[in-house]
Amino acid sequence: MIKTSIKQLFVASISLFLLSCGSDDNTKPSNVSTEPKDAEGYLYKTVVIENKTWFSENLKTTKYKNGNAIDNVTIASEWGTKTTGAFSESRNPQKYGYLYNYAAITDTRGICPNGWHVATIEDFQSLIKAAGGGINGGMNLKTNTNDWSFFNEDKVNKTNPDSLGFTALPNGFVTLDGTIFQVGNTASFWISTPPNSSQFTEAYDLYSSQKSVQPINANKIVGLSCRRVKD
Repeated sequence: MIKTSIKQLFVASISLFLLSCGSDDNTKPSNVSTEPKDAEGYLYKTVVIENKTWFSENLKTTKYKNGNAIDNVTIASEWGTKTTGAFSESRNPQKYGYLYNYAAITDTRGICPNGWHVATIEDFQSLIKAAGGGINGGMNLKTNTNDWSFFNEDKVNKTNPDSLGFTALPNGFVTLDGTIFQVGNTASFWISTPPNSSQFTEAYDLYSSQKSVQPINANKIVGLSCRRVKD
């Protein structure tokens, strides 16, 4: 009788555990999609927003799709001399990803997994609309006040942070002279829409001190974060 009771208790415990796991799964956002791999085999988390499937992480590959290495610039003074693809690191890349120059994200060898592209102007416009518009959209794309700087307390949706699952993180950017700037304050993203200038192209910024997400005119030499969208 004792053995039977122990067995019954064990079965009941396992059942409760499985029910608990099932309950947790039901709380996950329903718009989370499957995960693509980059050239190094890393599986990216993705999210569906306005019928577009986005990376919900910044790009963090150090290789092009064909396996060739992207130049890793660790000496600031060398950054501005690069005419080919390059990347730099501002903080933990496993969480924040890397910062790339424009040459890297447009290199013909590609840094997108098959079936994906660098986000376009149209992709970002759709994202901003879903987030509540340009004036307030940024606060719904940011993660939380622990990741972003102290003065953004009223510039993040504290009731439902990262409500769309985009997970915008303040990785800062690489300046023209190779300095890593505005870490904790700014998230800046390249776009793949062809530029109107040989020197500048459009990008998108979120600031710690503002609720908005807005287009900027970025010099192609600087280093920004990058997001992918499914074709």
